Amino acid sequence: MKLALHQSTWWGLVDDVSGMKFAKKVGFDSYDLFPGRSLSPKDGPFFRDAFKSAGLTPSALTLVGGTLSDFNQPVREFSLGWVKGQLEIAYDIGCEMMVLALGSYDWEGKELDPKIQMSWLVEGVRAVGDHARSMGMKVAIEMNPYQFYMVRSLDTMLQFLKAVDHPSVGANADVSHLHLANDAPKRLKELHKQIMHVHLSDNNGKIHGDLPPGRGTAPLKEYLQVLKEMKYDGTVTIELEFSPDPDKIKDWVKESFDATAKMMSDLGVRKR
Repeated sequence: MKLALHQSTWWGLVDDVSGMKFAKKVGFDSYDLFPGRSLSPKDGPFFRDAFKSAGLTPSALTLVGGTLSDFNQPVREFSLGWVKGQLEIAYDIGCEMMVLALGSYDWEGKELDPKIQMSWLVEGVRAVGDHARSMGMKVAIEMNPYQFYMVRSLDTMLQFLKAVDHPSVGANADVSHLHLANDAPKRLKELHKQIMHVHLSDNNGKIHGDLPPGRGTAPLKEYLQVLKEMKYDGTVTIELEFSPDPDKIKDWVKESFDATAKMMSDLGVRKR
């Protein structure tokens, strides 16, 4: 497994190039993009140069595609075109895949039949998968453990992937989110070979935190052990967000790298 840092860690505290160079200095192998804005074609050359300068490889672009299931058809159509365009720029940069976060049921699923909204989402993601396949890329769906989120647990992830039924669409196993959803490490095996990407951070089991590993209660080493047993050999990305002390965000990054690298070393799964 390769160890990556997620760009959302910085939230504008450092510029793109400096963030990448610090990640390399700490010891990361790779880097996930999440610029918090739409990428434009000119971002392709910029980020290719930035990765080359930092000595890192791009792993994935994370995108929030919540409006792929919007009630309004024109919004869904626009969103699909936008996601496809972002996927093309990610390909130009050299990313292996897109990690795609989805949306929630409108009106708490009470006024619009959830099955109808889910059918729109399945159709949209399947179209994104077709576009990804045409470029030799993959789409990893990220679950979020919120009450009305459409893919909010391992069970709903399994159901969604079965409905989409696309070879280029799989799962992002965010172990912090799995912990919040009370999905134990051993349940990862139910995804078989559908795991394409992994997010790793910590929390207290009750509130979404994206904390440095070791600051919460998530059984992170156990999740990594199960991934090892499944012969997962992709990227594990540390995703940190919203440090209470932004001035010490670099300390968070170093602490997170050291803790995760040790777990991976103990398990013999770090691929350099």
